[in-house]
Amino acid sequence: TIEYSNAPLQIDRQNNQYIVTVSGQLTTAAERNAAKITQEVTKSVEGILPTGVSIATSDMMESMNEEFSALGGAILTAILLVFMVMAMQFESAIIVMICVPFSLIGSFGLMLLSGVTMSMPSLMGFLMLVGTVVNNGILFIDTANSYRGSMDAETALIYAGRSRLRPILM
Repeated sequence: TIEYSNAPLQIDRQNNQYIVTVSGQLTTAAERNAAKITQEVTKSVEGILPTGVSIATSDMMESMNEEFSALGGAILTAILLVFMVMAMQFESAIIVMICVPFSLIGSFGLMLLSGVTMSMPSLMGFLMLVGTVVNNGILFIDTANSYRGSMDAETALIYAGRSRLRPILM
């Protein structure tokens, strides 16, 4: 439902523009997010506006979009920094970093299956997931390297996988 605010018509004297504020209250927001609803309302309103009239989003929506892009940049920066540290510390940085795309594929797949939309908490979860996956990868390689002293590489990987499976799944 869309309700027109009771605020009087505002005039922007600096730009010689009239400003009308249209606000709405979501009635069934449980299954849809605010960004998608805003896009749908904007598309439907654009078709009926006369020429010369433009639509601007609220400051809150612009701030939300900036925060999403900043958090996406933080995730990419975290992956890059982790890779650089891993390359300096271990000779097997590629093996550990291969885990990150697989975990993200699984996360996106589960979000798609459960119908969860991309939101700030899910992006924070992705950021934490990258750290957890890299940590588990490091511990897996360290466990395999400790087993290699007493057995061949293939058997060491099998035993390391067996002993690290429960913490990795958790």
